[in-house]
Amino acid sequence: MDSLFSKDFWRFSLLLFLALVLGLWFERVWVFLAILFAAISFWQWMNLWQLERHLRLKQPAWAEEDSGIWGEIYNNLYRSRKRYKKRQRRLRDIITRFKTSTAAMPDATIVLTKTLVIDWINGAAKKQLGLRSSDAGQRITTLLRHPDFVRFIESDSVLQNGSLQDVVFPSPCDETRLLSAQLVPFGVNQRLLLLRDMTQIHAAEQKQREFIANASHELRTPLSVIYGYLEIINDCPEQPEDGWKKSISQMLQQAGRMRSIVEDLLFLSNLDGVSRAITETVNVAELVRCLHEEIQENHGTDHQWQLELDESVVLEGCPKELYSAFSNLMINATRYTPVDGSIVLRWYQDDKGRHFSVEDTGQGIETYHLSRLTERFYRVDAGRSKEVGGTGLGLAIVQQVLKRHQAHLSIHSMVGQGSVFCCSFPSSEKPVKK
Repeated sequence: MDSLFSKDFWRFSLLLFLALVLGLWFERVWVFLAILFAAISFWQWMNLWQLERHLRLKQPAWAEEDSGIWGEIYNNLYRSRKRYKKRQRRLRDIITRFKTSTAAMPDATIVLTKTLVIDWINGAAKKQLGLRSSDAGQRITTLLRHPDFVRFIESDSVLQNGSLQDVVFPSPCDETRLLSAQLVPFGVNQRLLLLRDMTQIHAAEQKQREFIANASHELRTPLSVIYGYLEIINDCPEQPEDGWKKSISQMLQQAGRMRSIVEDLLFLSNLDGVSRAITETVNVAELVRCLHEEIQENHGTDHQWQLELDESVVLEGCPKELYSAFSNLMINATRYTPVDGSIVLRWYQDDKGRHFSVEDTGQGIETYHLSRLTERFYRVDAGRSKEVGGTGLGLAIVQQVLKRHQAHLSIHSMVGQGSVFCCSFPSSEKPVKK
């Protein structure tokens, strides 16, 4: 660029010198200088006009090969426009491949803007949801109005970060078919809404739940009879031989464990069978204190308990379900925390919502187990779980109860230092009741 400026500078200097020589020769210096500056101004004006025409009409601008800085400006514009067209072609190819691939997907796919306005719809979405290409430009909630879907897609956490979990709702075209929706961030300030037909999967899960519920219900009566007779024999003053006494005690223990498993399975089946929890105002601080006293009375623990409960924070939910979830977390803490260890119970509210946490100084859990702890019958240490009397269903119950309360469970643990199980509930604008 320096050479271009220097070239124009010497050209101007030469013209100025000629104008001065001619002006002195004809004794009209100011006239020749005025003519020179008028010619230069006209030349600059012509170049500016050519540049404006080039930018406005996107037509090639005239410039000599060796026209100094203006020639370089036109050349740079030409190269920039060439690169821009190349990027456009590449972007069109990417968009075409994206639309071709998503159009072939069996799952409904909808591209949404930041404000949930439809930008593009694939063929599966048109078929499963009854949408049309002309629906582009409308807000998705004006077309899919199911309350569960609207509540899910308009929640702040889902809009900002996408959804870790999905929501299931009936198809607007056929209420016998169930769709699972998930929202993920896409592109620049866009969202990708994925919907999958879950009808067959849901039917299979429903059959599985019914089988477990029926089997558990049928097992309850014979187990109660067996457990009752074993209690009678165990409490009988005329005990059999010493060897039989130990065997009866072990049978009684295992029958009690089987009965606990059956009760937990029935409770889980009831949670699966009802779509929404009965809602009433729950004083969580009082509920936790009652659970703490009950656990100390029934389990006789020697742990150091610390309760940090905010009396002003309440929760809308089902007391029976919350009682079961919180008691499972607290009993697990007593089972896996050594004698004289500490357990801290917290109930508080912050900017992210309301939280109930159980922190212990137990043996801790290795990281690769954490994602599977809420699976039914999953055990970190099968031998240890049987020894302390766990059923393997406690955290599955906690997970299901929290899901029904639009809450989630987070687990943090370090081996040898302890664990923190935290139930996080969404915030509420409802006035506090004390």
